[in-house]
Amino acid sequence: MGLEELKSKILEDAEKEAEEILKEAEEEAQKILAKAEEEAERIRREILERAKREAEVRARRIIAQARLEVKQREAQVRERYINEAIERAKKKIEEMRGSKEYLEFLHENAMTAVKAIDADEVVLRAPEDDITYLEELLPDIRAETGKDVELGDPIDATAGVVAESADGKEAFDNTVDAKLERMRPTIVREVSQILFGG
Repeated sequence: MGLEELKSKILEDAEKEAEEILKEAEEEAQKILAKAEEEAERIRREILERAKREAEVRARRIIAQARLEVKQREAQVRERYINEAIERAKKKIEEMRGSKEYLEFLHENAMTAVKAIDADEVVLRAPEDDITYLEELLPDIRAETGKDVELGDPIDATAGVVAESADGKEAFDNTVDAKLERMRPTIVREVSQILFGG
């Protein structure tokens, strides 16, 4: 084999080897690229999942906050209407003061309170505006209950009476204010039913 043939053979072998190296490099590059694309896709999915979870958490938090605000607003509206209803009831009773119906109410109210006290000597206390009416009713109350009933110091109330045993051990609050307060759960239910359907 001559020199030229040897050169040609070496060159040919070098080209073949270079082609193989290039081919292997391209294959390796393709593998690296495919792996990089897979990793990029995995990272993209993770980021999307994390963003989705965070968005869901944020959305739940916003909805919960909105529901809380609605409940608070409903409670405020309910309380306002309950207070208005109670104030209207008190005003109506005050407007009746002095009428025949009012005197009947006061008589019945005082009788209930006096009978609720398990004592023979009872002190009746009422708002300043009702003392005169009660003085007129005292003889009937004493006769009907068989108890020694006296009037005590005035109280701060819309209407009605507080009965106490003379020794102060027993008391029965039969004022309109106390009755309305005892009725408050019923008023709350009725106002809630009217305003919010339940």
